[in-house]
Amino acid sequence: MSEQLEPAWALHTRNYRDTSLLVEFFGRDTGRFSGVVKGARGRKPRFRGNVQPFVPMLVSCYGRHELKSVKSLEFSQPVPDLTGQQLYLGIYVNELLYRLLGRFDAVPALFDHYHKLLFQLALPQVAEKSLRSFELKLLAELGYGLSFDHDAETFEPVEEDVNYRFVPGQGFIAFHGVAESLQLFSGEHLLLISEGELEREDVMLSAKKIVRSALHELLDGRPLNSRNLFKSVRSG
Repeated sequence: MSEQLEPAWALHTRNYRDTSLLVEFFGRDTGRFSGVVKGARGRKPRFRGNVQPFVPMLVSCYGRHELKSVKSLEFSQPVPDLTGQQLYLGIYVNELLYRLLGRFDAVPALFDHYHKLLFQLALPQVAEKSLRSFELKLLAELGYGLSFDHDAETFEPVEEDVNYRFVPGQGFIAFHGVAESLQLFSGEHLLLISEGELEREDVMLSAKKIVRSALHELLDGRPLNSRNLFKSVRSG
């Protein structure tokens, strides 16, 4: 990777040795990478600013191995105001990126979408729609983009008055039988999602169920810590 400054966000941080931090970065030009920020903790930290998630940064690193050393770090403005439920949504997105992105795989378009998302999450009226849009963008960048407007078996256009079942790894397949335990989605919902029309609550719920199913497959069924954390806080 280049030693030039690049825009980046911290996805996760933890203490490292006596005064350092081990940071999982998401850089615009580098993708996901790990870096040691030496002297980030203590009475006289090396960098003035908070090395933590949801704080935009400019970072440069050096090193021949996967674990890089941070050479320069600058903090930029503005900072998204994430509190309460919006903060947990941000933590959830960070965990998705940490778990699903490959190391040093640059995805600048996704980085720009992520940057935009963090500020949209601070606005309750658009937070959920923005989150669903980002999840779909993430799936597409990972090579698992969903085609909402065509049947995965027949390749025929999706019809509004037909119900479809979602098969992860394949797509949407028309279902004409009697649904008992199957989860089905109306063609109307699929077509609205394909157009980014997520204002209706029932359409938003369908999009959420579809994305969760797709992500569950990519995560090999492993639970997300952020979801468990959110559930524990809500029930506490």
